[in-house]
Amino acid sequence: MLAVSGLAVCGIAEAVHAAADDLQCRHGDQQWTACRMRQPSPGEHWFLEMDRERIEFRHDGSGRVRMRIGDDASWVVVEPRWTSGRNLCWGSVCARGPIPLD
Repeated sequence: MLAVSGLAVCGIAEAVHAAADDLQCRHGDQQWTACRMRQPSPGEHWFLEMDRERIEFRHDGSGRVRMRIGDDASWVVVEPRWTSGRNLCWGSVCARGPIPLD
């Protein structure tokens, strides 16, 4: 039974990893590119990593989302929205694919 449980856990881990690899992002009119979403505090603090760019987000619980592109950039308030193409966007930054929400 332990071996079966171990295989199930490995299968789940592989599925989660594959889903994470399917996430794509873009900034503005850039081409879609593979990216990763990291969530140190799900629903409150997360960031997207694509190429050499890191885009950080903070949510204060009131519906207000702030975003900054790069560690030295200023924070700007962005409006999260879904597009007709099923992309989730925050201002000029969009993600598509398996987006881990919460």
